[in-house]
Amino acid sequence: MSDTFQSYVFNFGAADTAAEVGKRVRAWLIAEGIVLADKADNVLDGLGYSPGGRSADLLIEDDPDWRDLAVNGVAIEFGRHVEASANADTVICPNCRHAFLLDDPQFGEVTEGIGPWIDGETSLVQCRNCAVAASVDLWDFKGGLALGDFSLCFWNWPKHRPDVADKLFAVAGMSPIKVEGRI
Repeated sequence: MSDTFQSYVFNFGAADTAAEVGKRVRAWLIAEGIVLADKADNVLDGLGYSPGGRSADLLIEDDPDWRDLAVNGVAIEFGRHVEASANADTVICPNCRHAFLLDDPQFGEVTEGIGPWIDGETSLVQCRNCAVAASVDLWDFKGGLALGDFSLCFWNWPKHRPDVADKLFAVAGMSPIKVEGRI
């Protein structure tokens, strides 16, 4: 059986801001009953937060079976990182909004800048269309990939309601990028 994920990625550009907001979002998830306060071994890498009594509040349609899965938690990650799915096939320049497809050399240039960015370096990529250089974390992968410094990853939860990003914005003060997929 494969595992599905729905991640919400925030890019505050400052570790202290990401940590502060992350604590606030985690507290909100616990207070709303979306997740339980104690961590458990229920995500693919490390410990996560188990679904709470009101976890269905985030779902389009609840499915009682997902709560019985061994992997059903919410992973909260801090620090520069990438969330990716198999749907990363387009990248859009943050300046001119020109779209480059997977087979375009520009796509490769942008993805080559991800490693240095994760390592804490400034990683500017010049657009072949408008010639403006922008930080790799500002390029738009249309939800197929996102770079950030704080994220929530919901493992094997049924499809989320469309307004979850709005709820997270209300708590975090920034809109997240949603990345979803199956591994």
